[in-house]
Formats: sequence, structure tokens, C-alpha cells
Amino acid sequence: MRQFRMMSESWWIEHGEYEPLHQLNLLRVPLVRDVMINYRESLPQNERDNILTYTNEKKEKKLYTKEELEREPLLGLNIIDIGCGGGLFSEPLARLGAQVTSIDACKENIIAAQMRVQSQQEKLGVENCKFYDRLRYINCTVEDLVAVEENFNYFDAIVCSEVVEHVNNLNEFISNSVKLLKNQGFAFYTTINRTPDSYLSTIFAAENILRLVPKGTHSWEKFVKPEELKEILAKNEVSTKFEMGMMYNLLTKNWCWTEYKRNNYALYAQKFQTNIK
Repeated sequence: MRQFRMMSESWWIEHGEYEPLHQLNLLRVPLVRDVMINYRESLPQNERDNILTYTNEKKEKKLYTKEELEREPLLGLNIIDIGCGGGLFSEPLARLGAQVTSIDACKENIIAAQMRVQSQQEKLGVENCKFYDRLRYINCTVEDLVAVEENFNYFDAIVCSEVVEHVNNLNEFISNSVKLLKNQGFAFYTTINRTPDSYLSTIFAAENILRLVPKGTHSWEKFVKPEELKEILAKNEVSTKFEMGMMYNLLTKNWCWTEYKRNNYALYAQKFQTNIK
């Protein structure tokens, strides 16, 4: 946590310490967008209409139009970004129309995210930043949220990007986080595999030699093998639907999808609870 406090002011420097996370949006945002559009369209008509109904300024109930959905394809969906940092993943999801709740245990990260909102509104004008109305940042933990029963089965999707490799008790973290997820909702993860390859690339090279991230950011022992993550999800009635490696090119500063999963990988899973009350 101390390491992230020291880095909190750097979140929105595009070519700074967090450049790989800025670039990762080119993979993770379209992934979430496409899966969640299909999720919404697969719902029964009455559920889909309920999601797509809003109250306008005249207090009238309206359905989002086709044109509005083309412009902001995640309208009507509730997404929680767990371990949001400075909001690099949260903001583009809100721009796409989702109602985004972003939480982080590090107060400095939440302050950095809120300062970003304020600076953009001052720079561009509040009217040109209306999507920020769909985004709220909260300094809390998953445990804080699950202590309130109203949060259970509330979100259509969980996004948890570059977080689980920093968690002390992964079983408890996953168990608590999926309680927030609706039945049939999706949980998205990007993280780092625990292999000799990831130690060499992420810790030895990136931290100790190239100084791409501050030394001490990662602990190899906390890296998570895909089979470990899938097993924990399965125990919580969340079924893995997709698993793919991700590779970062140090020369081009770009990410790409790959079958090679011994370093970074993405995974998403769908909740199918059989004991719904």
C-alpha cells in the first residue's frame, strides 16, 4: 500500500510510470464492452427493457434509443472497478455509458482519481464531461461493501485489473467480490502468472534493471496461476469463459493478445448461482 501511495500522483501522466496501464486499455476496454453488450442483449426482453429504462428531466420513463446505444453502448449497465487506482479503467467504461462504481483501499489513489475529474471539468467544461455523472469513486474495500446487504447481486460486471497479484487472501477476496455480482453477471480479471518467466520479466527486468516500475511494486509469491484463479472462481459458482495471454512490447509500448500465458493474462467468468432465493 505504501508503494501505491508514493505513486498516486503519477496516474494520469500518460507516458510516465503507468504508461503500460494506459496502453492496456486498448485490450481490456473493448473486451469488457463486447462481452457486456452481448450479455445485455441476451437477457429476456423484460429484463433488458428494465435495464434500458431511465427517467428524464421531466420525470418521464424512457427507453434509450438505438442511436444513444450506438454512441454509448454500455448504457444501463452497472459495473464495479475493484482496486481502481487513479481511474484509468473506470473512466473509459463510464464514457461508454456504464454506471461505474470505483473503489480502492488507498485513499491517495481515490484523491488522484477525483482530482482528475475536477481538472477535466475545469478544462473542458462540465457540460462536455457529463459522463462523469455516471462515475463515483469510493475509498473502501470489498469487505466494506459486502457488509451492506443491499450491495449483494447488484452489479452486472466486476472488473479487477492488475489487482489480484497484490491481494493477501485471494480466496476471501474473490468470495467477497462475487457476492456483489448479479446472477449471470461477468467478472473480468487481468493479472500476472506465477512462473519463472514472470519473475524474470516483471521483477528482475522491469523493476530491478529497466526501472519501468518502482522496485518493490510486485511480490512474485502473490502472482496467480490461471488454474488457481479459475479454481477459486468455480468454488464460488463463477464459470470461466475466456482465458488469453497478453504481451507488452517494450519497443512499441503496445499490448497484444497471445496464446502465451506465462506472463500476463486476462480471464473472464460468468456467475451461475444455483441457490438463488
